[in-house]
Amino acid sequence: MDTNRNCKRCGERFVGRSDKIFCCDSCRNDYHNSLRRERNKGMNRVNGILSRNREIIRSLLSKGIESIDARELSMLAFDFDHFTSVDKRILGRTCYHIYEYYYYSANGEVHFSLKE
Repeated sequence: MDTNRNCKRCGERFVGRSDKIFCCDSCRNDYHNSLRRERNKGMNRVNGILSRNREIIRSLLSKGIESIDARELSMLAFDFDHFTSVDKRILGRTCYHIYEYYYYSANGEVHFSLKE
């Protein structure tokens, strides 16, 4: 049975099935995308930081730079608090991974490379 309803997203009146809650596919998609965006807000923020860190390392390595002063790296907006994993390597160094790259700190310098 068709009934008059108001769209859950835009509020427009529409005629449709009794269980229909959106006037069109665009409103349905917008509504669910906004829910997903809100639900994933924290995760999207962290992914943005990880992406920026990854891009900084990728950019430096593409210029042939394999180590940099930790303060200089910080000035490039590198966030040392976010990484994808961590492990201990030979010589007891702690290596931090950002996707396919890793870095470690020694004597105020940060050394990075592509994972083997």
